[in-house]
Amino acid sequence: MPALPEDRSLDLSFRKGRVLAVSFGHFVHDSFSVFLAPLLPLIIEKLGISLTLSASLTLYQRAPAAASPWIGLIADRRDLRWVIILAPGLTTVAMSLLGLAPGYGVLAALLFVAGLSSALFHVPSAVVVAAESGSAKGRGVSIYQLGGELARTLGPLLAVAAVSWWGLSGIWRLTPLGLATSLLLWRQCRRLPMRTSGAGSRPAFRESWKSMRGVMLPVLSVVTVRSFMVGSLATFLPVFMASEGSSVTAAGGWYALYQFAGAAGALGLGTLSDRLGRRRVILTATLLSPVFLLLFLLSDGWLRLPLIFLLGFFALSTTSVMIALIQENAHGHPGTAHGLFTATGFAVRSVVVVLVGILADWQGLRIAFLISGLVGFLALPLAFALPKDGAGEPE
Repeated sequence: MPALPEDRSLDLSFRKGRVLAVSFGHFVHDSFSVFLAPLLPLIIEKLGISLTLSASLTLYQRAPAAASPWIGLIADRRDLRWVIILAPGLTTVAMSLLGLAPGYGVLAALLFVAGLSSALFHVPSAVVVAAESGSAKGRGVSIYQLGGELARTLGPLLAVAAVSWWGLSGIWRLTPLGLATSLLLWRQCRRLPMRTSGAGSRPAFRESWKSMRGVMLPVLSVVTVRSFMVGSLATFLPVFMASEGSSVTAAGGWYALYQFAGAAGALGLGTLSDRLGRRRVILTATLLSPVFLLLFLLSDGWLRLPLIFLLGFFALSTTSVMIALIQENAHGHPGTAHGLFTATGFAVRSVVVVLVGILADWQGLRIAFLISGLVGFLALPLAFALPKDGAGEPE
């Protein structure tokens, strides 16, 4: 049996190079993962499908995330570095072929492959970044999430640019970008320590849950309620802006601004949570997110620009803080903990998006967004149940 890498559970140093390498892989991977939303208006036009049916496409991309807890169990005791290396290439190929799909079934298959690749990538990569961040988990995870949020900013712009250059059927030409990234990750990460301090152990899922449920129950409750707002915006914001008179390019620009604000929020609030405490930051963002969504819906013209920025800043910023909070309270099961977090977020959001799509077909997207914002306020009392043992927030 090969010797395991040294136990890093007590190492408080911040390994900047390794954090940046995995975060860059996160950036490229997620840049292609988000192609569906900006391309959805063109896909709807090409295939002539309803908002409800188009919303169901997200189910295929998100369904593999249901396996994330078991992926996490494996990550707690197995070396999954090759998953991190290969996933960007696989996801890029699947998402770049969306424009060539002749019908709904092929689209669903491609999205399922991309979703499986994404589920396999996100669990071990986030755990590695948290482990390599030492005592500054908020900062390290924020950099990692910055990669994801920047991807959701630049990915839609890349998709829209590719369509303008080559048409919807020509976006397959972007495939080499992901393949080159996998090659780069192989060069930089093939010697990256991957095991956690629990390597070699074989904990049962039930035992892992018992040790983590004090933090996981309130976190997953908040994620579930917030999914109405975050999920509906992530899928339908470009469609909503197009329905308000924006061109496909302009609608993609609004979506990019929203995601860019999320990148700023993930880095700023995630780092700030190292000093102010995780729960305090989550409570603030949970309160302000639906406020800015409602203000955005009630405004028009140039006033929407600062409001969409503030909405993205607070609505998308809590993920990095929650990941740091979970990793601090994982009790030797960091992979399983992150797998549960990922599975809940993706699975619940998939169901919620379909419900929002049905509501939008019935009452319109504006009413669907309004109801999603009002539901967002229900997450506030749930956030008070989060543990207070984060940095800067004593019991």
